[in-house]
Amino acid sequence: MSPEPIAEDLRAFLLERVRSLEELEVLLLVRGEPDGVWSSDSVGARLALAPQVAEEALAELGDRQLLSAREQAGLKLYRYQAADPAHDALVSRLLLAYQRNRIGVISLMTRNAVERIRGSVLRTFADAFVVGRKKDG
Repeated sequence: MSPEPIAEDLRAFLLERVRSLEELEVLLLVRGEPDGVWSSDSVGARLALAPQVAEEALAELGDRQLLSAREQAGLKLYRYQAADPAHDALVSRLLLAYQRNRIGVISLMTRNAVERIRGSVLRTFADAFVVGRKKDG
């Protein structure tokens, strides 16, 4: 029996909101324990990530309104809190899809990363041929 395909709305959500495998792992960890409060050290320890990598992933997910952050005693703490109920439903489905088809989700994340890099390279290449841009002022 082959794993079920990843739904198109989940594909779009991953492309738009989750940029790396580290962010995916962090999001699923934090979503899996929605009442938990997480620091970069606690996330790093659970996922075997360097605290700086964990902090970057937490901050990015916070910027994309999937986590909330607060400061306590000089320590930044995060918890799962999707700002949009539709995103909350997608993250719940993503957690289930990841449990059922981990390889498929990871493969999709890898393809997304390659597409982002390819798009960035093409924009940079095209910008190299722009001549005589108008300067402000």
